[in-house]
Amino acid sequence: MWRPTETTMIASGYACYFTPPPAELLVRPDLLRSVGTTREPEQLRCGAVRPERTHFCNHGIRQRVGQSLTLGSEGFYRDLKDMRDLGQVGSAFIFSPHNHRVGRVFGTELTASYRRGAPLLPGNL
Repeated sequence: MWRPTETTMIASGYACYFTPPPAELLVRPDLLRSVGTTREPEQLRCGAVRPERTHFCNHGIRQRVGQSLTLGSEGFYRDLKDMRDLGQVGSAFIFSPHNHRVGRVFGTELTASYRRGAPLLPGNL
């Protein structure tokens, strides 16, 4: 975090995450039961769900405007290997975990907070 002026704050961050799949979702689906039905999968192979590896970067700036208002903007980027996802099986709420080989997630968040006395009114977009 760097404060170039009394009212401006600039922050950057990096993190590397290793996230194993939740143990309750590690049951392999019985794909052979769906053969010959409308739910038959294109592939009858179902590999083990692998841990997700993530590189996460973010950069942001906050500027205090007057005594009560603070405005901010933050951008983030995630580069993932073995990105975890839950696929819905049929119309029922039965989810089957699987991995995507790579994934990229990025975006921007705009923030505003107003403080007059003790209460704080935050807002995000």
